[in-house]
Amino acid sequence: MMKFTKSAGYGRFKLLNGVLFIVLGTFVLAQMLHGVGFRLAALPGIVLGVALVALGVVRWSAFLKERPR
Repeated sequence: MMKFTKSAGYGRFKLLNGVLFIVLGTFVLAQMLHGVGFRLAALPGIVLGVALVALGVVRWSAFLKERPR
């Protein structure tokens, strides 16, 4: 398993996951703010969107840190 996690394919998989998490988080944020507005009812969606974007940024940073030079 360790050999797979150091492979280029796994790095690209992390990068793709990061992009998808950022896109999905941005979409959730946009839908919450557009549909509900900035009210208490939108708080779970806003937290979910921010968490997805943050997870995507963490995946991107992991890809950039492990990328072969």
